[in-house]
Amino acid sequence: MSRSTQSKFSAKKPRQVRDAEATKKQILDAAEAEFARNGLQGARTGAIARGAGVRR
Repeated sequence: MSRSTQSKFSAKKPRQVRDAEATKKQILDAAEAEFARNGLQGARTGAIARGAGVRR
């Protein structure tokens, strides 16, 4: 391995661990609140994602 290639690998961030069940619960809770506020016609997936904290 060349020196420049080696430095690219060592600069990587550690892998983020995700909890699928916790994320699912956050999304469902946020969706419930969004639908309660806005109904079927007014609820938006972007608002649900923001409410769940899963939108980048």
